[in-house]
Amino acid sequence: HSAVLRAASPVLAAMLSQGMREGDKREIAVRECSWGAMKVLLAFIYTSSLPGELAKSKPDTLIEAMTLAHRWNVQHVVQMLAPAIAKLLDPQVIESAMEVAMSLNMTKLLHDCRQFVIAHEREMRARLAGQGAKDLPAFKLPAVRAEVARVLRVDLARRPEGGPSKRLRLL
Repeated sequence: HSAVLRAASPVLAAMLSQGMREGDKREIAVRECSWGAMKVLLAFIYTSSLPGELAKSKPDTLIEAMTLAHRWNVQHVVQMLAPAIAKLLDPQVIESAMEVAMSLNMTKLLHDCRQFVIAHEREMRARLAGQGAKDLPAFKLPAVRAEVARVLRVDLARRPEGGPSKRLRLL
């Protein structure tokens, strides 16, 4: 297994080399990743595809796997996961997909996220205004909120319609 992992990633190659704890133990502890995302990452490293039940992985699992692949510099997996995530965009996952696209500088995935926002303008505007449905709350991440507003040309500083107006008090 270690030969395959070393060939897939310079980061893993360094981790599994002699003198490193992972190399000496022949074990890599991965605490910040779910088992589902790890299985997706390993499937792509070994087969460049998602076999069987992994083909039905949730978008959040794919995003988590892509984040780990990026951290470990497994570029071919990052490049394969981005279009898979783009195909699975929905109102529930757009925030996490857009956040990872921006943080990892994934221009094509970010473009796909922007296109999704435009295509779902009504829902996205409701989320910006904090008036989304129960299953679609307001955007939590400031960078994503700002990007969605930019794409939809919404001025976040402007007061909402019907809100209290500010008055200038002259003394």
